[in-house]
Amino acid sequence: MIQDLAKLISFKSTLGQSQDNAPFGIETAKALEFVLGRATDFGLDIVVNKHKYGYCQVNGSTDEIVGSLCHLDVVPAGELSKWDSPPFELSIRDGILYGRGVTDNKGAAIAVLYALKRLKDNGIKLKRHARLIFGCNEETDMSCIKAYVNNETMPVCSFVPDADFPIINSEKGIMQFEIIVYAPKLSSCVDIKGGFRPNMIPETSVVTVAKGSKIYDKLAMLHGDLSQILDKSQASLYTLQETDEGYTINAQGISGHAMAPHKGRNAIMMNFALLATLFETLDACEDTKVLYKLHRMFNNDEFKLTSGLVEECQDSGNLTLNPGLCRIQDYKLILTVDARMPRTLDDQSLLKKINHALKMLSIEADIKILEYKPGLFVSKDDPLVKTLLSIYTRHTGLPGVCIKSGGGTYARQLKNAVAFGTRFVGVRTDIHSPNEQYPEADLYKLVDIYYDAFVELCGVE
Repeated sequence: MIQDLAKLISFKSTLGQSQDNAPFGIETAKALEFVLGRATDFGLDIVVNKHKYGYCQVNGSTDEIVGSLCHLDVVPAGELSKWDSPPFELSIRDGILYGRGVTDNKGAAIAVLYALKRLKDNGIKLKRHARLIFGCNEETDMSCIKAYVNNETMPVCSFVPDADFPIINSEKGIMQFEIIVYAPKLSSCVDIKGGFRPNMIPETSVVTVAKGSKIYDKLAMLHGDLSQILDKSQASLYTLQETDEGYTINAQGISGHAMAPHKGRNAIMMNFALLATLFETLDACEDTKVLYKLHRMFNNDEFKLTSGLVEECQDSGNLTLNPGLCRIQDYKLILTVDARMPRTLDDQSLLKKINHALKMLSIEADIKILEYKPGLFVSKDDPLVKTLLSIYTRHTGLPGVCIKSGGGTYARQLKNAVAFGTRFVGVRTDIHSPNEQYPEADLYKLVDIYYDAFVELCGVE
């Protein structure tokens, strides 16, 4: 099993260029071919649809299906220097597995595959088909599973091993949108880039300052010493380098999942704050003031409270906003934001809040919604939830309770589906961050748990 996981980790299955039979890139297509090849080796029936998705199953005696959904794509590795071992080579240190996707979500895919293998090897006669569905672009827009929904028979119930134990029965809504500000004066003196994906806390952001601009002269006066305007601990998080074109400023943040912005350090917001400080001593125009204003919008707790950007819900959690991407293009500052919304909000109500906050800050901007995914809620009294919680308690000895999450899984794409594992309580995994990890012993526990989940949900003749 570990060898199969190592092979699966080796595919750099981030979103790639679309081509024939590889709609999400060659590496993701290879990952799908590999797991379906192993499923064939195990004697399972397989189906593949133009490499958008595939599935394997142990057949039951009826037409009904119990599904488990895993994804084979991963987020980018980010800064390789921050990894202690190559991200696309499985490493094992002190009983811990390291590699991009080992938790999110390739480890789960292998564990569920081996649970199906055990069902097949044991000759279990199921009433319902036990089906493992592999998606290939969960980290972007989930069009893989949307294609599955449009082409295949839906499971009567499903579990998605792409979150936390015991069970996540409430997932926040997700909206990704761009704030677009026309800023020709700002773009004439600086260029700002940052981030890898909207759903990742940006760990790097680079500002290029044009030679001959007032802000260039200000940096030259500092002789590369930012501690003259920042305290030493803050200044140490930046590198300043003079080039033939001007200066480059590199902010070093801490990456993480967009659902928990407070757990990382946003490099884009760091550069906004630094530039705002630099421009403050110059003849700042509205173009440059927008950096200070946007930083305030996302980082000032008092402003967020008074502007309505604080939204709390006991059942589904609080509103979070992660500015995950930034660029200057065609004289426009474009900031891409990932929002995780409680049940009390939808796309239109959040849009109204964002516009109100921008108006309070006197920022003239266009808002472009890139994607909206409604949230998920399944009652704790649902038979699916009760069955899975019972299995969890039997294997761990811990109480089975429902929890809420800001993460988004395939569960929201299907009827009667919940997230079930793979992260056990208190276990460090560092998903969407350098040194993503998962305990090796827990991987084998997953096989036992998901084996029982299929047996009880499918029923035995």
